[in-house]
Amino acid sequence: MLKRVVTLAFMMMCVCAWCFVGEASPHDPYLDGDSNYIKCTRHQDLVCYVDRSSLKVHLYNPPEYIISIDMVSVEMNPQMTSYRNRKTGTVLYRYNYDDREMYVNTKDYFSNGNDEWMYLEPTAGWAKGGRFVMAGDIAFYLAYNTGFYKSTEKLSDLVDE
Repeated sequence: MLKRVVTLAFMMMCVCAWCFVGEASPHDPYLDGDSNYIKCTRHQDLVCYVDRSSLKVHLYNPPEYIISIDMVSVEMNPQMTSYRNRKTGTVLYRYNYDDREMYVNTKDYFSNGNDEWMYLEPTAGWAKGGRFVMAGDIAFYLAYNTGFYKSTEKLSDLVDE
């Protein structure tokens, strides 16, 4: 009898814990369940999404491309169940497909206001612009249905609804 009570209590705690997580979980592929906002990266309590509806192609001159997309950064609460802060900024990317080089413009998204192109290495860590690499890959995939640094198959699994 005691075993049944303990088991039942444990199951009820699990159900209650699951209910409190809600739609703001950093494990969800979309922000608040909106498939326009695709999760591209997470680092500690910061989760970044790109807004597929904001994609703009500024230059189409193969092998050169320039694309912009809005990136939304959300700071999760300590329990990782909801977010406290939300920041949106437009990120401008430049690509050279033949050389497989991706750059991010530092003018609009970064607070320093410099109009410079920063090279993004495919394996860049968070501090070296790594959060922008996956977002740039997703932007390129959304525009041209092919991967840039990442494989098309991996991106299609992540992006396609």
